[in-house]
Amino acid sequence: MHKLYLASQSPTRQQLLASTGIPFATISHSASEEVDPHPDPKTYVLSISRQKLEHVQLPPGYPGEVAFVLTADSLCLDATGRYHAKPVDRADAVAQIKALRDYGRVVTAFCLAKRQWDNKWVTLDCHEDAVIVEYRLDLPDHWIETYLDRMPLALQVSGGYTVEGYGAQFCKSINGSYSGALGLPLSELRNGLEQLGFWG
Repeated sequence: MHKLYLASQSPTRQQLLASTGIPFATISHSASEEVDPHPDPKTYVLSISRQKLEHVQLPPGYPGEVAFVLTADSLCLDATGRYHAKPVDRADAVAQIKALRDYGRVVTAFCLAKRQWDNKWVTLDCHEDAVIVEYRLDLPDHWIETYLDRMPLALQVSGGYTVEGYGAQFCKSINGSYSGALGLPLSELRNGLEQLGFWG
């Protein structure tokens, strides 16, 4: 098993990856995450994740060392096709929840790079994937403030809603990868790691 670096400060992504039992270290990236919107949701979110991968702050290795680097990003779409990123404030979170609760989609993409140290990190191979998860909420107006009080994490996630913890009681239905809805599709990630020889 090689070393895996997760370039994300998201507590949820870190918890999801930890649940797989794969040891990893967290690193930062310097990407602006400003990418021109694309009509295809997967293409758009993948481009953001790819930009993060290009700007990871990876520590130096030793000659011949192989390491894997993982980046991910999520956005939400409402029924009109409008994209929703992380809320800028509480009022924006309320507006996003209202826009998405009848029908929303979470688009999560990840990029995985296999790199080797040769006086610098050289990319040997890459794997990319993206999932779309549909959801509907039963979160009426008079519950939104309580939800936000109990789930401060909501201000750090696209769409202002997360299905984990206290938020689970407001999820009427979900269609697709549960871990993908949270920000990291674990089944697809495991397949990507296998394809790149992580356990080889």
